[in-house]
Amino acid sequence: MHAEFDESEALRSRIRVLEAIGRAQSRIGEVVALAAVTGNRDDLCRMLAQMLDITEETAHVVAIMSLERLATPYSMARISEELAELRSMPNPPEQAR
Repeated sequence: MHAEFDESEALRSRIRVLEAIGRAQSRIGEVVALAAVTGNRDDLCRMLAQMLDITEETAHVVAIMSLERLATPYSMARISEELAELRSMPNPPEQAR
């Protein structure tokens, strides 16, 4: 049962990260502008968390992504596809922010 919990939590975590990346991708101009004016990564994470309505931990994942991985159409499509696949799984875990 412990392994099931770990797998379920890992899946929920991955969904949260993909959703956050998707939000950042849809507001890439704002994300880049915010990164340009913040003084450090901690400030950026706090501001991204507020802007995207995500946790600071998840915002950290967004903050460390390269623009190439965050903003290219190919990357955007891959994120959307993976998120759709995870959400279509039988008994998907409850989504949380």
